[in-house]
Amino acid sequence: MQKKVLSLVLAAMPWMAIAQSTNNDWENPTVPSFNTVTPHAWFIPCSNEPAAIQQQTSSSILSLDGMWKFHIVGKPSDRPTDFYKKNHDVSKWSEIPVPANWQTLGKDSYIFTDVEYPIKVNPPFVPEDFNPVGSYKRSFQLPAGWKGRDVFLRFGAVNSFFYCWINDHYVGFSKDSKTPAEFDITSYLKSGSNTVSVQVFRFCDGTYLEGQDMWKLSGIERSVELIARPKLAVYDFFAKAGLDASYTNGVFDCTLTLNRKPVVQKQIALQVKILDEKGNLVFQQKQLSDTGRNYQFKTELKNVKRWTAETPSLYTMVVNSFDKNGKLIESFAHRIGFRTAEVKHGLFLINGVPVKIKGVNRHEHDMFTAKVISKESMVRDIKVMKAFNINAV
Repeated sequence: MQKKVLSLVLAAMPWMAIAQSTNNDWENPTVPSFNTVTPHAWFIPCSNEPAAIQQQTSSSILSLDGMWKFHIVGKPSDRPTDFYKKNHDVSKWSEIPVPANWQTLGKDSYIFTDVEYPIKVNPPFVPEDFNPVGSYKRSFQLPAGWKGRDVFLRFGAVNSFFYCWINDHYVGFSKDSKTPAEFDITSYLKSGSNTVSVQVFRFCDGTYLEGQDMWKLSGIERSVELIARPKLAVYDFFAKAGLDASYTNGVFDCTLTLNRKPVVQKQIALQVKILDEKGNLVFQQKQLSDTGRNYQFKTELKNVKRWTAETPSLYTMVVNSFDKNGKLIESFAHRIGFRTAEVKHGLFLINGVPVKIKGVNRHEHDMFTAKVISKESMVRDIKVMKAFNINAV
């Protein structure tokens, strides 16, 4: 009995160390983020249905990509702590493009490791004397047409830990370096000119989850954008597009989730449409919202064009929101494919047909821009994979 108690105590010791970690946010695995909004499906909100279907530039999105003021130090204790304030002069700072890994621009050293960590192993702690911190700052004009709407600041990926401020206000932090981080910044904004400030740490406790064969790099790696939404809007959706038992008819099941807040109890109308590859309407349904959050749309489509890797037929799902007077206030679209994946008799089946998986692992990496990937490079990779009969990634 004494041996069992002793082994339990020893097993608990690493977690006791974590619980007794420093007060640093970047060394506290119990809090992976602060003040970020709940993750949800990605879509581009548009002011009209044709723009949503064509995936055109949306007036509800303002890109913050481009040149930012930039300053880097070698360790956290040397970082500026008030650079986000209005009276802090950053005019003599250098500039850096966003998105970019700062190593590709000569701002810091490259590190490549396979099974080894790039730092001394002492979780959740990271080095105090070598942990470069990059500080970013830029201004932007808040579009006049966004008055009365909620505004979100979205980071596609920041590696690895970062703080964020809007104007003189602290907004929050995130350390999940390959997952988008989104903040509701509505209350921090003012009409006209605003500033956004970001401070990125190269290493944090999350670094211990990235011990794999890859380049260890830093910075704002994906796009940054502002997104304006109606006060009451679709916050999330889950669309399932399968096939019936005969693999002939499509089974569509979609749940829309509203961002309903206690202070917002207005009613809107939600509409879901499905268009075929030629743009013909094959389904539409409208529901009035009440005080709930989730709304379900279901139907069966006869003789659908099935999706396979060889015949990737896609339909377009359109989601529209209308105000109480029937005026369209927002629209977004998402491509869906009707197919069924299952395992029967030890075989993996797509639409009832056995498929042999020929898969590869793909890191998000470009030989020149590192972890900043363009659409063109992704398409090029897909074409190479298809040429070699790879059907899974």
